[in-house]
Amino acid sequence: MRKDYFFIFLLFTFLFGVNVAAVFYSLNLLFYLITLAWVYCFIVFFNQLKYFQFLLLLIVFIIGFVRFSYTLLDFDHRKIENFVDIGNAYIQAKVINEPDLREDRQYLILETEALIFDDKSYSTAGKIKIKLARFPEYYFGETLIIEGELERPENFDDFNYADYLAKEGIFVIINNALIVERKSSDNAVDLLLNQIFIFKRHLLKLINQNFTEPEAGIVAGILLGYRKSIPDDLMENIGKVGLTHILAVSGFNITILINAFALILQGFNRNIRLIITLSGILFFTFLTGMSSSVIRASLMGLYFVIAGFLRREGNVMISLLLSSVIMIIFNPWYLNFDISFQLSVTATLGLIVIMPTWQNIRIWKFLIDTLLVTLAAQVFTLPIVVDAFGEFSLISPLANIMVLPLIPLMMLFSFLAVISAIIFWPLKYLLIAFTWLSVQLMVKIVEILAKFPNALLEVGKINLFVLMIYILLLLFLFINPNRCKT
Repeated sequence: MRKDYFFIFLLFTFLFGVNVAAVFYSLNLLFYLITLAWVYCFIVFFNQLKYFQFLLLLIVFIIGFVRFSYTLLDFDHRKIENFVDIGNAYIQAKVINEPDLREDRQYLILETEALIFDDKSYSTAGKIKIKLARFPEYYFGETLIIEGELERPENFDDFNYADYLAKEGIFVIINNALIVERKSSDNAVDLLLNQIFIFKRHLLKLINQNFTEPEAGIVAGILLGYRKSIPDDLMENIGKVGLTHILAVSGFNITILINAFALILQGFNRNIRLIITLSGILFFTFLTGMSSSVIRASLMGLYFVIAGFLRREGNVMISLLLSSVIMIIFNPWYLNFDISFQLSVTATLGLIVIMPTWQNIRIWKFLIDTLLVTLAAQVFTLPIVVDAFGEFSLISPLANIMVLPLIPLMMLFSFLAVISAIIFWPLKYLLIAFTWLSVQLMVKIVEILAKFPNALLEVGKINLFVLMIYILLLLFLFINPNRCKT
């Protein structure tokens, strides 16, 4: 077996080990998807594997299994979840995420340090999520003394809120917390990240000052991945026609960023180009909120930038699996419990696996490329979408063909408009007008397509037997054993 194929299989085996261990916490769709795919690949590659490769696969599987299992074991008596249900208490904790600001409230994620109860102080570890009034605002890196009652998160409205928080390592919440004391951080990294988040707030403020809704919400979504201000009815229509992905920062944004740096830094020393490009990707990752899909796209971008610097040809499948493995080493809950991560990875996988086969079809290039990108992503994400939401969009291919060409224009005009607003460039009004026109055109297309009968097809929970047939069909169609031989 070729070394690159074995390395891909090795990375996939680590994910398989994590996947099997996750069953002991909760059995879900990903177990069947990954297990079926891994078993199929193992059968395909069986005759090509040498003894030491079998051994290496076993070791990597065990490492993956142990990595997730470790998160379920309670080795540390200081874990904050051990203090749930003690009643009202004081907790000292540090803000470790960008504050989530809503219209009438805000949410903070904190790393706990100590708990005071019955006049006794206990050293603690672990994250908590707290709900506060909208004002005053709090900042990354601050240490807070909080008064409140520790609770375990409860599920609601068919939404598994406990698993949603568990993927971030959060098992305890405080509703209606009261801040008794606050202290700013003097750590250089904390101060830097806090300035990035403050800059993001300034950008959002500029967007809201220069655009009305729904333009402001759409611009914030395509530039910063921030879509909380988009009107609910428009967001519902966007989901109905299968265009939610355009409001999520992904590989497309990272690719544009890398190409922009390559254009701007022409003629600079290679080392300087590398440092500035890597710094730019990291800055953008923090600026857009460090969601799992953004981190995955950024890691893939970093992989190709470094490969280019070393004058090596990058392998897109290795970049996808390697970025996934790195993320799961740090947070093994992503694999089975983060829908955003699952959709991001499987959509990218669909593009990698299916597009080379389908691009042999000779039709009008623009039409076929746009359509195939949409279909390739949907073919692989379909089981996850149906299992999570019980529905999928029939109108999505048409919607993507009509809307995707507008996205680069919207990104370019809105980005230049925001920049011009910062430097008081008179041309900003023309750029705002162009942005308004492109957004309005997108909104009209979405509104019209959302009215189509059965635009969103409700199918309920996916049948396990149908799922297995579907996955096996994909594997037989797109995994060619002859390509993987030595």
